[in-house]
Amino acid sequence: MFKPVNRYIQISLGSPEENPDPGVVLLPDDYQPKKGQFQTAKVLNWAEDVRFANVLQTGSKIILDASMIEEINVENEKISVILDNYVIGLLPYKKGFFCMTIDKNFYNQASATKLGWEPSWFGEKYYDENLVRAIKKWQRDHGSSADGLCGPMTFRRVWTERQEQIHYHEPCPLNYSNFIVYQGNFHPIEWDKVVLWSEPDGLKANPGTYYDYTGRPKRNIRLFVNHWDVCLNATSCVSVLNRRGISVHFLIDNDGTIYQALDMQHGAWHAGHVRSNRASVGVEISNAYYPKYQDWYVKNGFGERPTIEGAWVHGEELDPFLGFYPVQIEALKALWEAIHQSAGVELQTPLDQNTGKTSTKYYQDALYGNFSGFVSHYHISKKKIDCAGLDIKTLLEDLDEEE
Repeated sequence: MFKPVNRYIQISLGSPEENPDPGVVLLPDDYQPKKGQFQTAKVLNWAEDVRFANVLQTGSKIILDASMIEEINVENEKISVILDNYVIGLLPYKKGFFCMTIDKNFYNQASATKLGWEPSWFGEKYYDENLVRAIKKWQRDHGSSADGLCGPMTFRRVWTERQEQIHYHEPCPLNYSNFIVYQGNFHPIEWDKVVLWSEPDGLKANPGTYYDYTGRPKRNIRLFVNHWDVCLNATSCVSVLNRRGISVHFLIDNDGTIYQALDMQHGAWHAGHVRSNRASVGVEISNAYYPKYQDWYVKNGFGERPTIEGAWVHGEELDPFLGFYPVQIEALKALWEAIHQSAGVELQTPLDQNTGKTSTKYYQDALYGNFSGFVSHYHISKKKIDCAGLDIKTLLEDLDEEE
Protein backbone atom coordinates (compact mmCIF):
# COMPACT_ATOMS: atom_id res chain seq x y z
CA MET A 1 0.00 0.00 0.00
CA PHE A 2 1.33 3.42 -0.96
CA LYS A 3 1.74 5.84 1.95
CA PRO A 4 2.53 9.50 1.13
CA VAL A 5 5.07 11.40 3.22
CA ASN A 6 6.51 14.94 3.27
CA ARG A 7 3.12 16.72 3.06
CA TYR A 8 1.95 14.84 -0.05
CA ILE A 9 -1.67 13.83 -0.59
CA GLN A 10 -2.65 10.87 -2.78
CA ILE A 11 -5.67 11.73 -4.92
CA SER A 12 -8.05 10.25 -7.44
CA LEU A 13 -9.10 12.34 -10.43
CA GLY A 14 -12.28 12.24 -12.47
CA SER A 15 -12.60 11.32 -16.14
CA PRO A 16 -10.72 13.38 -18.75
CA GLU A 17 -13.98 15.07 -19.76
CA GLU A 18 -14.77 16.11 -16.21
CA ASN A 19 -11.28 17.22 -15.32
CA PRO A 20 -9.11 17.85 -18.38
CA ASP A 21 -5.47 18.15 -17.36
CA PRO A 22 -4.24 21.74 -17.81
CA GLY A 23 -0.62 20.73 -17.27
CA VAL A 24 0.83 21.82 -20.60
CA VAL A 25 2.07 25.35 -21.14
CA LEU A 26 -0.03 26.26 -24.13
CA LEU A 27 -3.38 27.66 -22.96
CA PRO A 28 -3.47 31.48 -23.01
CA ASP A 29 -4.39 32.92 -19.61
CA ASP A 30 -7.32 34.91 -20.95
CA TYR A 31 -9.11 31.87 -22.37
CA GLN A 32 -11.92 30.54 -20.14
CA PRO A 33 -10.75 32.61 -17.13
CA LYS A 34 -13.71 31.57 -15.00
CA LYS A 35 -12.72 27.92 -15.13
CA GLY A 36 -9.10 28.73 -14.37
CA GLN A 37 -6.64 26.05 -13.36
CA PHE A 38 -8.51 24.53 -10.41
CA GLN A 39 -10.46 21.28 -10.17
CA THR A 40 -11.72 18.81 -7.60
CA ALA A 41 -10.22 15.47 -6.61
CA LYS A 42 -10.95 12.72 -4.11
CA VAL A 43 -8.53 12.08 -1.25
CA LEU A 44 -7.21 8.50 -1.01
CA ASN A 45 -4.36 8.84 1.50
CA TRP A 46 -2.15 11.55 2.99
CA ALA A 47 1.07 12.17 4.89
CA GLU A 48 0.84 12.69 8.61
CA ASP A 49 2.46 16.12 8.35
CA VAL A 50 -0.14 17.54 5.95
CA ARG A 51 -1.05 20.89 7.51
CA PHE A 52 -4.79 20.14 7.60
CA ALA A 53 -4.60 16.38 8.14
CA ASN A 54 -7.01 16.64 11.06
CA VAL A 55 -9.91 17.57 8.75
CA LEU A 56 -9.20 15.01 6.01
CA GLN A 57 -11.06 11.75 5.54
CA THR A 58 -10.71 9.04 2.95
CA GLY A 59 -13.11 10.13 0.23
CA SER A 60 -12.93 13.85 1.08
CA LYS A 61 -13.12 16.12 -1.94
CA ILE A 62 -10.53 18.84 -2.26
CA ILE A 63 -10.10 21.78 -4.63
CA LEU A 64 -6.58 21.96 -5.99
CA ASP A 65 -4.30 23.57 -8.54
CA ALA A 66 -4.43 20.89 -11.22
CA SER A 67 -1.23 22.05 -12.89
CA MET A 68 0.73 21.02 -9.79
CA ILE A 69 -0.45 17.40 -9.75
CA GLU A 70 2.44 14.95 -9.97
CA GLU A 71 2.14 11.46 -11.44
CA ILE A 72 4.38 8.59 -10.39
CA ASN A 73 4.52 4.90 -11.26
CA VAL A 74 4.62 2.38 -8.43
CA GLU A 75 4.77 -1.25 -9.52
CA ASN A 76 3.15 -0.40 -12.89
CA GLU A 77 0.35 1.54 -11.20
CA LYS A 78 -0.08 5.24 -11.82
CA ILE A 79 -0.46 7.25 -8.61
CA SER A 80 -1.42 10.94 -8.53
CA VAL A 81 -0.17 13.10 -5.66
CA ILE A 82 -0.04 16.78 -4.79
CA LEU A 83 1.64 18.87 -2.10
CA ASP A 84 -0.69 20.29 0.53
CA ASN A 85 0.19 23.89 -0.32
CA TYR A 86 -1.49 23.46 -3.73
CA VAL A 87 -4.80 22.51 -2.11
CA ILE A 88 -7.12 25.49 -2.24
CA GLY A 89 -10.12 24.23 -0.28
CA LEU A 90 -12.04 21.29 1.13
CA LEU A 91 -15.54 20.39 0.00
CA PRO A 92 -18.05 18.74 2.35
CA TYR A 93 -17.72 15.01 2.91
CA LYS A 94 -21.42 14.63 3.76
CA LYS A 95 -23.23 17.80 4.81
CA GLY A 96 -22.41 21.45 5.22
CA PHE A 97 -19.50 23.25 3.68
CA PHE A 98 -15.99 23.82 4.90
CA CYS A 99 -13.49 25.87 2.94
CA MET A 100 -9.96 26.77 3.94
CA THR A 101 -8.52 30.17 3.20
CA ILE A 102 -5.64 29.73 0.77
CA ASP A 103 -2.25 30.80 2.08
CA LYS A 104 -1.28 32.82 -0.97
CA ASN A 105 2.11 33.77 0.39
CA PHE A 106 3.00 30.13 0.96
CA TYR A 107 1.62 29.16 -2.46
CA ASN A 108 3.71 31.80 -4.25
CA GLN A 109 6.86 30.77 -2.42
CA ALA A 110 6.31 27.11 -3.33
CA SER A 111 5.51 28.07 -6.93
CA ALA A 112 8.69 30.15 -7.17
CA THR A 113 10.75 27.23 -5.87
CA LYS A 114 9.24 24.86 -8.43
CA LEU A 115 9.14 27.16 -11.48
CA GLY A 116 12.14 29.40 -10.80
CA TRP A 117 10.72 32.92 -10.56
CA GLU A 118 11.43 35.66 -8.01
CA PRO A 119 9.37 38.41 -6.33
CA SER A 120 11.53 40.95 -8.16
CA TRP A 121 9.80 39.92 -11.40
CA PHE A 122 6.79 41.80 -9.99
CA GLY A 123 8.80 44.60 -8.40
CA GLU A 124 8.77 43.19 -4.86
CA LYS A 125 11.33 41.68 -2.46
CA TYR A 126 9.39 39.22 -0.30
CA TYR A 127 6.67 36.58 -0.46
CA ASP A 128 4.05 38.65 1.31
CA GLU A 129 0.81 40.55 0.77
CA ASN A 130 2.62 43.20 -1.25
CA LEU A 131 3.64 40.51 -3.72
CA VAL A 132 0.07 39.18 -3.88
CA ARG A 133 -1.18 42.68 -4.70
CA ALA A 134 1.56 43.16 -7.30
CA ILE A 135 0.68 39.86 -9.00
CA LYS A 136 -3.01 40.83 -9.02
CA LYS A 137 -2.15 44.14 -10.67
CA TRP A 138 -0.01 42.41 -13.28
CA GLN A 139 -2.81 39.92 -13.99
CA ARG A 140 -5.42 42.68 -14.32
CA ASP A 141 -3.14 44.70 -16.60
CA HIS A 142 -2.73 41.65 -18.84
CA GLY A 143 -6.39 40.67 -18.99
CA SER A 144 -6.07 37.62 -16.75
CA SER A 145 -8.12 36.51 -13.78
CA ALA A 146 -6.58 38.41 -10.84
CA ASP A 147 -6.10 35.93 -7.99
CA GLY A 148 -2.65 37.02 -6.80
CA LEU A 149 -1.17 33.58 -7.44
CA CYS A 150 1.77 33.10 -9.80
CA GLY A 151 0.80 29.66 -11.06
CA PRO A 152 2.10 28.02 -14.26
CA MET A 153 -0.05 30.09 -16.64
CA THR A 154 0.91 33.45 -15.13
CA PHE A 155 4.54 32.29 -14.94
CA ARG A 156 4.58 31.38 -18.63
CA ARG A 157 3.24 34.80 -19.66
CA VAL A 158 5.66 36.66 -17.37
CA TRP A 159 8.53 34.54 -18.69
CA THR A 160 7.67 35.34 -22.31
CA GLU A 161 7.34 39.04 -21.56
CA ARG A 162 10.74 39.06 -19.86
CA GLN A 163 12.26 37.26 -22.84
CA GLU A 164 10.88 40.00 -25.08
CA GLN A 165 13.26 42.42 -23.38
CA ILE A 166 16.12 40.69 -25.21
CA HIS A 167 16.30 43.00 -28.23
CA TYR A 168 18.80 41.08 -30.31
CA HIS A 169 18.56 37.48 -31.33
CA GLU A 170 21.98 35.97 -32.03
CA PRO A 171 21.54 32.63 -33.83
CA CYS A 172 24.30 30.19 -32.94
CA PRO A 173 25.89 27.73 -35.40
CA LEU A 174 24.14 24.37 -35.23
CA ASN A 175 25.07 20.83 -36.20
CA TYR A 176 22.27 19.66 -38.46
CA SER A 177 21.13 16.07 -39.05
CA ASN A 178 18.75 14.52 -41.55
CA PHE A 179 17.34 11.97 -39.14
CA ILE A 180 14.96 11.57 -36.24
CA VAL A 181 15.40 8.91 -33.55
CA TYR A 182 12.98 6.16 -32.58
CA GLN A 183 14.08 3.46 -30.11
CA GLY A 184 17.71 4.33 -30.76
CA ASN A 185 17.34 3.89 -34.52
CA PHE A 186 17.84 6.69 -37.03
CA HIS A 187 15.00 7.36 -39.49
CA PRO A 188 15.36 9.74 -42.45
CA ILE A 189 13.48 13.02 -42.70
CA GLU A 190 13.23 15.20 -45.79
CA TRP A 191 14.37 18.35 -43.99
CA ASP A 192 17.88 19.75 -43.81
CA LYS A 193 17.63 21.53 -40.44
CA VAL A 194 17.23 18.91 -37.70
CA VAL A 195 19.14 19.07 -34.41
CA LEU A 196 19.18 16.10 -32.01
CA TRP A 197 19.31 16.42 -28.22
CA SER A 198 22.66 14.59 -28.19
CA GLU A 199 24.40 17.29 -30.24
CA PRO A 200 26.29 20.17 -28.60
CA ASP A 201 23.64 22.77 -29.40
CA GLY A 202 20.67 20.45 -29.02
CA LEU A 203 17.68 20.97 -26.73
CA LYS A 204 17.05 18.21 -24.21
CA ALA A 205 14.15 17.11 -22.01
CA ASN A 206 15.24 16.73 -18.40
CA PRO A 207 15.28 13.22 -16.89
CA GLY A 208 12.19 12.60 -14.79
CA THR A 209 9.92 14.62 -17.08
CA TYR A 210 8.78 11.69 -19.24
CA TYR A 211 8.00 7.97 -19.17
CA ASP A 212 11.37 6.27 -19.66
CA TYR A 213 10.85 3.13 -21.75
CA THR A 214 14.51 2.25 -22.19
CA GLY A 215 14.93 -1.49 -22.69
CA ARG A 216 11.22 -2.09 -23.22
CA PRO A 217 9.52 -3.31 -26.40
CA LYS A 218 9.06 -0.74 -29.13
CA ARG A 219 6.40 1.76 -28.09
CA ASN A 220 3.19 1.71 -30.14
CA ILE A 221 2.59 5.28 -31.35
CA ARG A 222 -0.86 6.08 -32.74
CA LEU A 223 -1.14 9.87 -32.31
CA PHE A 224 0.89 12.91 -33.25
CA VAL A 225 -0.19 15.96 -31.20
CA ASN A 226 0.48 19.50 -32.45
CA HIS A 227 0.99 22.34 -29.95
CA TRP A 228 1.97 25.98 -30.11
CA ASP A 229 4.29 27.02 -27.30
CA VAL A 230 3.33 30.66 -26.51
CA CYS A 231 7.06 31.38 -26.26
CA LEU A 232 9.37 33.49 -28.39
CA ASN A 233 11.62 30.63 -29.50
CA ALA A 234 12.29 26.93 -28.99
CA THR A 235 15.07 27.51 -26.46
CA SER A 236 12.72 29.50 -24.25
CA CYS A 237 10.05 26.81 -24.61
CA VAL A 238 12.37 24.01 -23.46
CA SER A 239 13.40 26.12 -20.48
CA VAL A 240 9.75 26.55 -19.47
CA LEU A 241 8.97 22.85 -19.97
CA ASN A 242 11.94 21.73 -17.91
CA ARG A 243 11.09 24.15 -15.12
CA ARG A 244 7.54 22.80 -15.05
CA GLY A 245 8.63 19.16 -15.08
CA ILE A 246 7.00 18.29 -18.42
CA SER A 247 8.38 17.50 -21.88
CA VAL A 248 7.82 17.12 -25.60
CA HIS A 249 9.58 15.14 -28.35
CA PHE A 250 10.02 17.84 -31.01
CA LEU A 251 10.17 21.62 -31.29
CA ILE A 252 10.04 23.75 -34.44
CA ASP A 253 11.80 27.10 -34.10
CA ASN A 254 11.01 30.37 -35.87
CA ASP A 255 13.42 29.62 -38.73
CA GLY A 256 12.07 26.12 -39.32
CA THR A 257 14.79 24.28 -37.39
CA ILE A 258 13.42 21.03 -35.95
CA TYR A 259 14.79 20.07 -32.55
CA GLN A 260 14.31 16.56 -31.21
CA ALA A 261 14.52 16.69 -27.42
CA LEU A 262 13.71 13.07 -26.66
CA ASP A 263 13.81 9.63 -28.31
CA MET A 264 10.32 8.77 -29.57
CA GLN A 265 10.57 5.50 -27.64
CA HIS A 266 9.86 7.48 -24.46
CA GLY A 267 6.48 8.90 -23.49
CA ALA A 268 6.73 12.67 -23.18
CA TRP A 269 4.42 14.47 -20.75
CA HIS A 270 2.84 16.87 -23.21
CA ALA A 271 -0.72 15.82 -23.99
CA GLY A 272 -2.34 16.29 -20.57
CA HIS A 273 -3.42 12.71 -19.82
CA VAL A 274 -1.57 9.47 -19.22
CA ARG A 275 -3.63 7.72 -21.89
CA SER A 276 -2.59 10.11 -24.63
CA ASN A 277 0.97 10.61 -23.35
CA ARG A 278 1.73 6.90 -23.56
CA ALA A 279 0.48 6.58 -27.14
CA SER A 280 1.62 9.81 -28.76
CA VAL A 281 4.44 11.96 -30.04
CA GLY A 282 4.21 15.73 -29.74
CA VAL A 283 5.66 18.90 -31.24
CA GLU A 284 5.80 22.44 -29.86
CA ILE A 285 5.75 24.96 -32.72
CA SER A 286 7.28 28.25 -31.63
CA ASN A 287 4.70 31.05 -31.65
CA ALA A 288 4.13 33.64 -28.93
CA TYR A 289 0.44 33.79 -29.98
CA TYR A 290 -0.37 37.31 -28.77
CA PRO A 291 -0.26 40.06 -31.47
CA LYS A 292 1.71 42.39 -29.18
CA TYR A 293 4.81 40.23 -29.85
CA GLN A 294 4.77 40.95 -33.59
CA ASP A 295 7.31 43.76 -33.12
CA TRP A 296 9.74 41.41 -31.39
CA TYR A 297 9.77 39.07 -34.37
CA VAL A 298 10.35 41.95 -36.79
CA LYS A 299 13.15 43.47 -34.68
CA ASN A 300 14.92 40.13 -34.50
CA GLY A 301 14.89 39.54 -38.23
CA PHE A 302 12.21 36.89 -38.54
CA GLY A 303 9.72 39.13 -40.30
CA GLU A 304 6.02 39.54 -39.61
CA ARG A 305 4.01 36.50 -38.65
CA PRO A 306 0.65 35.91 -40.33
CA THR A 307 -2.30 37.11 -38.26
CA ILE A 308 -5.07 34.54 -37.91
CA GLU A 309 -8.63 35.89 -37.80
CA GLY A 310 -11.95 34.09 -37.60
CA ALA A 311 -10.55 30.86 -36.11
CA TRP A 312 -12.99 28.71 -34.15
CA VAL A 313 -12.43 26.10 -31.47
CA HIS A 314 -14.95 24.32 -29.21
CA GLY A 315 -17.75 26.38 -30.73
CA GLU A 316 -16.18 29.77 -29.92
CA GLU A 317 -14.52 32.29 -32.22
CA LEU A 318 -11.09 33.38 -31.02
CA ASP A 319 -9.71 36.90 -31.05
CA PRO A 320 -7.04 37.50 -33.74
CA PHE A 321 -3.71 35.85 -32.92
CA LEU A 322 -0.31 35.24 -34.49
CA GLY A 323 0.05 32.30 -36.85
CA PHE A 324 2.97 30.13 -37.97
CA TYR A 325 5.62 31.16 -40.47
CA PRO A 326 5.43 29.33 -43.84
CA VAL A 327 8.83 27.74 -43.18
CA GLN A 328 7.46 26.31 -39.92
CA ILE A 329 4.53 24.77 -41.80
CA GLU A 330 6.91 23.18 -44.31
CA ALA A 331 9.05 21.81 -41.49
CA LEU A 332 5.92 20.47 -39.81
CA LYS A 333 4.84 18.65 -42.96
CA ALA A 334 8.28 17.07 -43.31
CA LEU A 335 8.11 15.95 -39.68
CA TRP A 336 4.62 14.47 -40.17
CA GLU A 337 5.84 12.44 -43.15
CA ALA A 338 8.83 11.15 -41.18
CA ILE A 339 6.57 10.18 -38.27
CA HIS A 340 4.21 8.40 -40.65
CA GLN A 341 7.08 6.45 -42.20
CA SER A 342 8.90 5.59 -38.96
CA ALA A 343 6.01 5.03 -36.51
CA GLY A 344 3.09 4.22 -38.79
CA VAL A 345 0.84 7.04 -37.63
CA GLU A 346 -2.02 7.29 -40.13
CA LEU A 347 -2.12 10.34 -42.42
CA GLN A 348 -5.55 11.47 -41.25
CA THR A 349 -7.13 13.92 -38.80
CA PRO A 350 -10.56 14.29 -37.14
CA LEU A 351 -13.06 15.80 -39.57
CA ASP A 352 -16.23 17.83 -39.19
CA GLN A 353 -19.03 15.49 -40.24
CA ASN A 354 -20.98 18.32 -41.88
CA THR A 355 -18.25 20.14 -43.80
CA GLY A 356 -15.59 17.47 -44.23
CA LYS A 357 -12.98 19.98 -43.04
CA THR A 358 -10.58 19.69 -40.10
CA SER A 359 -12.67 19.41 -36.94
CA THR A 360 -12.49 22.35 -34.55
CA LYS A 361 -13.84 20.42 -31.56
CA TYR A 362 -12.86 17.82 -29.00
CA TYR A 363 -12.68 14.32 -30.52
CA GLN A 364 -13.18 11.60 -27.91
CA ASP A 365 -11.98 8.71 -30.09
CA ALA A 366 -8.53 10.29 -30.36
CA LEU A 367 -8.12 10.26 -26.58
CA TYR A 368 -9.56 6.80 -25.99
CA GLY A 369 -7.51 4.89 -28.54
CA ASN A 370 -10.03 4.51 -31.36
CA PHE A 371 -8.18 6.77 -33.77
CA SER A 372 -4.70 6.92 -35.28
CA GLY A 373 -3.58 10.14 -36.90
CA PHE A 374 -2.50 13.75 -36.53
CA VAL A 375 -4.39 16.00 -34.12
CA SER A 376 -4.24 19.41 -32.53
CA HIS A 377 -4.13 19.62 -28.75
CA TYR A 378 -7.74 20.80 -28.63
CA HIS A 379 -8.85 17.51 -30.25
CA ILE A 380 -7.94 15.66 -27.05
CA SER A 381 -8.71 18.31 -24.42
CA LYS A 382 -11.73 20.57 -24.06
CA LYS A 383 -9.61 23.13 -22.20
CA LYS A 384 -7.00 23.65 -24.92
CA ILE A 385 -7.18 25.83 -28.02
CA ASP A 386 -3.91 24.99 -29.80
CA CYS A 387 -3.51 24.70 -32.69
CA ALA A 388 -6.66 26.59 -33.74
CA GLY A 389 -6.52 27.62 -37.38
CA LEU A 390 -4.13 24.81 -38.37
CA ASP A 391 -5.79 23.08 -41.32
CA ILE A 392 -4.34 19.62 -40.80
CA LYS A 393 -6.55 18.01 -43.44
CA THR A 394 -5.32 20.29 -46.24
CA LEU A 395 -1.68 19.94 -45.20
CA LEU A 396 -1.97 16.14 -45.18
CA GLU A 397 -3.49 16.30 -48.65
CA ASP A 398 -0.46 18.35 -49.73
CA LEU A 399 1.75 15.50 -48.53
CA ASP A 400 -0.18 13.03 -50.65
CA GLU A 401 0.23 15.24 -53.73
CA GLU A 402 3.96 15.65 -53.10
CA GLU A 403 4.37 11.88 -52.96
